Amino acid sequence: MGQYDQTSKLIDSNANRGLVIADTNSLVTKGYYDYYMETEEQGDLSGETFDNLFVSILAKEKWDLILFVQPVGSYVNDGFRDMTMAEDHIRYSFSQHLDQMRERYLTTIPLVYLEEDYLGNYEAAKVAIDAIYQAD
Repeated sequence: MGQYDQTSKLIDSNANRGLVIADTNSLVTKGYYDYYMETEEQGDLSGETFDNLFVSILAKEKWDLILFVQPVGSYVNDGFRDMTMAEDHIRYSFSQHLDQMRERYLTTIPLVYLEEDYLGNYEAAKVAIDAIYQAD
């Protein structure tokens, strides 16, 4: 809830000049919950409680565009990342899970897959963001 509140306040603040890029949302948090908890022994109640919270927060989120970064390139060990997700097949599987959830819950939001190198992704994101501004 903390990140949702923080992002909401930024979007609604006077400091916002019309563009907020968030690196995650409740759907991504749900994806990580699913990933980490699939091996944990959980009672039905904790999963049900989390799922209800997820659906509640997701319903409040309003996005104009999803930039979905694909798992291309090397997984960098920067000392902060969970290296259990470093293997390509795990990254691909996790991205597929996120995309399946996106298809289920966020089908009406415009989507651009970013699957190039850094510069290619940057250029594709600029084009997609410009298109959102042109639509206004």
